[in-house]
Amino acid sequence: AVSHVSNKVPIAKEFRQLRSTVQQLAGQIVETRTAIPPSWVMVHDYLCDEDQRELQFLRWGDFCRLGRRMHVHPQDMVGLTEYLIDSGVIVHFADPTNEICDLVIINPGWLSKLMASIVSIKM
Repeated sequence: AVSHVSNKVPIAKEFRQLRSTVQQLAGQIVETRTAIPPSWVMVHDYLCDEDQRELQFLRWGDFCRLGRRMHVHPQDMVGLTEYLIDSGVIVHFADPTNEICDLVIINPGWLSKLMASIVSIKM
């Protein structure tokens, strides 16, 4: 939905309209969430803790060891990975035909800066 804001209409009216639109859209959302396992939350919090982050990426095997250390069952690693990708905590390309699938970027901001520096190199 698009909500237009005008500087010719009192701001309170604009916010009432915006609030009404948000409430209407929120009422249409179908609840599909499932409970997140506590071990997944531990991994999430660990990876988000700037003091803990020494590396910018991990190899898949190291990422799986981190999961095991935080009591994630090996069969849940794909689900954990999808959860962390959806949360914006990691970047992982699961294409098994490409060597990049072995990398788990645990600092997406670092990857963004790296890509920006590659794109902005002057020839």
